[in-house]
Amino acid sequence: MRLKGAYVLLLSLNSKYQLIISSKRFELEAGAYAYVGSARGPGGVEARVHRHFSIFRGDPRKAHWHIDHLLPIASSLIAIAVEGYRASECSMAASLKMSGFAAVKGFGSTDCKMGCGGHLLKFAWGPATGGGAELSAKRASASIREAIEKLGLEWAEMRPI
Repeated sequence: MRLKGAYVLLLSLNSKYQLIISSKRFELEAGAYAYVGSARGPGGVEARVHRHFSIFRGDPRKAHWHIDHLLPIASSLIAIAVEGYRASECSMAASLKMSGFAAVKGFGSTDCKMGCGGHLLKFAWGPATGGGAELSAKRASASIREAIEKLGLEWAEMRPI
């Protein structure tokens, strides 16, 4: 599966966190989040996602992207891979915003030229609205898949081993 394209990481936070990355402060509530990224290099989506999985599992790699600071505190993580050049971070972020997600301003979008606001998106239906983190993550997962399918793209799920 050396596909080039984009991916969405679905992660959960069990409690509120404050991250400071390069003098930017991010206040993150408990709940489900989607991070949209792309991987068009030689290893493709598979290599990029496996890098994220290794950081989630505790590999002490040097942080390169904003998401590298968030993964070690996530309580769960899955990836949804999308193949092809039609799969862009920005189009997927826009579709997610129409499906119940809101951008975390400035997180993961320092190289974005489309004005997405952020490539980390918080799912609007979270533990605070009832149902708990597990139910929130299931609803967020379904919303992500629907948003990708609305773009006419196919997806494949990847999980850490």
